[in-house]
Amino acid sequence: MEKNKSKNFFSRVQYAVFKVEKYGDFIEEKPSIAIKYMLTLILIISLILTIMMTISFTNLAKKAENFIKNYLVEFNFENDKLSFSEVQEAYDEEENFYFVANTEDISENELNEYKNKAADAKISLILLSNKAILSTNNIFNEFTYSTLNSNLNLDSLNKEKVVDALNNNGILKLGASMFGVTGLSLYFTEIVSVGMNIILLFIFGYLMCKFISVPLNAGNVFNISVYSITLSTILGFVYNFVNYFVQFEIPYFDTLYLLIAYIYVVSAIFIIKSDLLKQKVELQKIVEVQKEVSKELQEEKEKDEEKKKQKDDEKQKENEDNKEEEPANTEPEGSEI
Repeated sequence: MEKNKSKNFFSRVQYAVFKVEKYGDFIEEKPSIAIKYMLTLILIISLILTIMMTISFTNLAKKAENFIKNYLVEFNFENDKLSFSEVQEAYDEEENFYFVANTEDISENELNEYKNKAADAKISLILLSNKAILSTNNIFNEFTYSTLNSNLNLDSLNKEKVVDALNNNGILKLGASMFGVTGLSLYFTEIVSVGMNIILLFIFGYLMCKFISVPLNAGNVFNISVYSITLSTILGFVYNFVNYFVQFEIPYFDTLYLLIAYIYVVSAIFIIKSDLLKQKVELQKIVEVQKEVSKELQEEKEKDEEKKKQKDDEKQKENEDNKEEEPANTEPEGSEI
């Protein structure tokens, strides 16, 4: 069995994805090593996604800065109310971004028209007099200015102040803030999501081991669960990465995501069971061979003892024969020559 300590992170990823038959090598390591492995994988994925989103955000922010400075009409925000000097509507084809500002009293039909246009864009922002509507990939979220301002505590805001803030802080500072906030958010969100799935896989795997009589303890099953979700985590990252640039949806992707991990768990447990059965058969063969060798040694020992006994008997008989052949002393005592 290979020593897992010699495997670096990328070797572990390779084994986890392509060598499920080697999962038996992982069950003997401490669960803390498996946890460290998964946290590292999530960290790398989160960093890549954060960098991608930050670059995209920075590019969009540069265009937004140019739009605010050169094209945005005058506006004023005060007492949790927003007012624009006129209705303004814009669309950026390259970024697929839709923007509209209408702080006049509008009907429900007019609002629905704006939402229909926003639904066709990747990102959209609708500014009304009392709330903002943000849409990302056709998912709408509404924010009232009073709720937003409860955290910002703005007395008033206008175009001039926004332009001054952009000039003072700059896009790079904004991008750095975006990187930090998005990175931490993605990392901890992914930890919670993957962690919940690992718990489900662990419960499933542990019950399966009990049902098919595989002698694995909780730590062994936990390690299998961690490595089993590797491919699913990577596929989830690829899906989110591609979907960020090209809007498409794979039906039941979340189900497929987990199904792949469960297949890995089942495969790993059955392979480990098969290996244990092979080891048991080999041990039985070794025991049988040992018995045969022991029997042969005993027979050899008995033969040696028999030969030794025969030699002793022959020697004893020879001594007795020699005694019988000795001549008797017939000379009388005290005789004189």
